[in-house]
Amino acid sequence: MPLDLPSSSIEMASKGNLGIELHLNKVPCREEKMTPYEIMLSESQERMLIVLENGKENLAKKIFDKWNLDFAVIGKTTDSQKNRIIF
Repeated sequence: MPLDLPSSSIEMASKGNLGIELHLNKVPCREEKMTPYEIMLSESQERMLIVLENGKENLAKKIFDKWNLDFAVIGKTTDSQKNRIIF
């Protein structure tokens, strides 16, 4: 079952005792002019969320590009254990 973006990202962060900062304006969207609410609650089986080590972003992008998949850095984990959603 796909999860919406806030649920999946906050769940991932909390399992690592971390917080997360998400930038909704960086999320690839299938439709233009989606509202922040629509982006947050959109469930898509095609959407994947991964956490990379710092400095591995370019390697991951090359792999996604090879398979013609969208790739975007949409946020970061933080030590604060607080969750922020920014648009």
